[in-house]
Amino acid sequence: QLAVQTEGGKISDIALKNDLSFAYALDESVQTPSYGKVRVDVGYGGAFMVFADIGQFGIEIRAENIQVMLDIAMECGRCAIDQISMVHPENPALNAKENGICMILFAEDGESERVISTRTFTVFGKRQFDRSPTGTGTSALAAVLHGKGRLHEGKSLENRGISGIPFIVTIEETERGQVIPTIHSRAYLMGKGSILLEEDDPLQDGFSAKAGSEVEI
Repeated sequence: QLAVQTEGGKISDIALKNDLSFAYALDESVQTPSYGKVRVDVGYGGAFMVFADIGQFGIEIRAENIQVMLDIAMECGRCAIDQISMVHPENPALNAKENGICMILFAEDGESERVISTRTFTVFGKRQFDRSPTGTGTSALAAVLHGKGRLHEGKSLENRGISGIPFIVTIEETERGQVIPTIHSRAYLMGKGSILLEEDDPLQDGFSAKAGSEVEI
């Protein structure tokens, strides 16, 4: 579910209610060739997310460390897939070996009575990373923190990606120990476009072609 708030004719807040998210494995460890034993948590927020505190590697989440962070995340992610069985408890087709994971390096920036502040660097695919903390990643992190008894209704998580733009998430707790995250952030108008359809266009409804099997275009 998506909700948009405006103020003075501009978008002031975007709120996205995500699917059920949950902590899958807490305080696990994976053995890596280059970094030894690495402590990780696993959460699900639409996909499996593996979290490792970046303090274990002696560096900080900073733009100048991107290549090193990519090296760490790729190796730790491969080892996590090999060593931790990650299969959705209700849908076995959703599993790490077939669908992959996001490997997320994180750092905590502080905690108050009402807010936990974190930074994350999310890596996926073949050394791809996201400028934002990502909605699925932030949802999974919220579920992990809830699983550790640190995040609850009435307290929020403020998570920043490598760009520094925050995603703020609040949770609804469910009877099964899962959470329903709602992620708040900002959105900005970047452009407008027009699609035209002329009345005498003979292909305005598309067409069908057969090339071994019927293809709708």
